[in-house]
Amino acid sequence: MPRNRSFKQILDSITDSESVVSRHTKAQHELEDMIQQEGEEESESFTEQLGRLNL
Repeated sequence: MPRNRSFKQILDSITDSESVVSRHTKAQHELEDMIQQEGEEESESFTEQLGRLNL
């Protein structure tokens, strides 16, 4: 990091970093929700498959 950056430039870079982290966190939560929903759907079909095997 160059030493000649102004205080405003440093604050702007911190704000940009916080924005990136915020977007990343939101995307991560959305992805976790999608994975959980898929997992629930797969577990239902897996249970159905087990039921057919027991017949």
